[in-house]
Amino acid sequence: MLGEKPRGGRPNKWTERDDLELTAIACTEPPDGEARWTVRMLRDRFVELSEQHDSMSHERVRQTRISWTFTVDKARDKMTRLYKP
Repeated sequence: MLGEKPRGGRPNKWTERDDLELTAIACTEPPDGEARWTVRMLRDRFVELSEQHDSMSHERVRQTRISWTFTVDKARDKMTRLYKP
């Protein structure tokens, strides 16, 4: 049977919810005076809004952006399901 073996080291603190929150930020209008979001602006905004991440690398944001494979509508649908009261 194929599967991954347990990995050593520190557990990953990044979750699917973090991916979705970052996506939701990226789908908003960029800050005043900016034409689009940069990786560093996304990182700064995410850390500002996050309750569990007090810092993060801009490289983490870049890697997440590369892995985005769903559309804005799918992201909003997932966010709605995750945050449904």
